[in-house]
Amino acid sequence: MRFGKVIAPFLLLVLFLPATGACFVSSNLSTNVGQPQPIPPEGDGSVTLEANITFTWGFGAFLPLATTIQIAAQDTPEWLMVTLDKNQISLTPQGLLGGETSQSVFMTLSSVTETQAGSYDTFTLSLETPGNLLIQEASYNQTIQVEQAFVNNNISAELSQRSIRLMEGERERVYLNMTNQCNGEVAVQVEVMNLSDGWEVTSTSPYYGGTLYIPSAYEGDNTASLPLTFESNKATTEEPWLKITYSSTDEDGQEYTFTKPISLRADTEGVSIGTIAAVVIGILVIIVIVAVAWRKYRLG
Repeated sequence: MRFGKVIAPFLLLVLFLPATGACFVSSNLSTNVGQPQPIPPEGDGSVTLEANITFTWGFGAFLPLATTIQIAAQDTPEWLMVTLDKNQISLTPQGLLGGETSQSVFMTLSSVTETQAGSYDTFTLSLETPGNLLIQEASYNQTIQVEQAFVNNNISAELSQRSIRLMEGERERVYLNMTNQCNGEVAVQVEVMNLSDGWEVTSTSPYYGGTLYIPSAYEGDNTASLPLTFESNKATTEEPWLKITYSSTDEDGQEYTFTKPISLRADTEGVSIGTIAAVVIGILVIIVIVAVAWRKYRLG
């Protein structure tokens, strides 16, 4: 009899709730998302990121009614595509005294265009539930930080002069002109290889023998010019090369190396090719002058 007195009001309450739109049980959403690895460039793969979604409710959920959580990626940067394996999940709160339940969704992050490496952007993981008959609605936004990985588009390097011919003891300056075609700043080292003691190489640049930093086109001027002065100590002919090594400054990554050949020749003291050419030109000029004078003399 006592049980009947207790259950009757309870049943009346259950019947009355739809009419009142009760939703008196508090709720909360949260998510745990790790920091994603740098996103590979377009066509080079993607990054998978797990988001563990937790739904919490308070006292009063006396019926195990399912609630749906809508999931969306919002405010994504232009270079990034975010694909969710689920756009919604269904959770069933069970526990009159309150509790929590969790479920994971996975996001695939991929690049759709190139952007600056090492520059952080963000997107929002949006969670929203309308609740149910007993449980109140809730929403939650998680900001996720992303960056694109370094894209090795190479650096171009051209010498202002590939061949140097001097007299012994002379010197000549050439310029190594470089352009960073990658999407992030690079650290560059330049070495002259296979050079005998018959030549010396110096530079007015403090970066020769050290590290030269060249920004990407996304950051500013992506060009640099390294002056190199070659001085001959003795007559010799050599074929050294410039070893150029570069790497990204934004991550501990791979070093990339390429070479540029250069031809050197130093002759002993004597009449140089330039001097011989000047003499020949002088003789030709004299011959022309004499011919013109002789023609005028004969016509006169």
